[in-house]
Amino acid sequence: FYDGTDESRADMSYALYLLNLGYDDDTIRNMLLSESRDIVARKGKHYVEQYIERTIERAKIYFRR
Repeated sequence: FYDGTDESRADMSYALYLLNLGYDDDTIRNMLLSESRDIVARKGKHYVEQYIERTIERAKIYFRR
């Protein structure tokens, strides 16, 4: 999902993909934490959970369209 330019876009694409496969929020959260490229370094250890929650919520809104 990473095209070499925008990690946040890759995170959103991955979250949408996982939602489409039927994964729940906790699983998506764990997969983003473990598989998103440098997510803690990019978002900061104090803000990464908030970022993931926002990403999942936005993906769910987009998914429902």
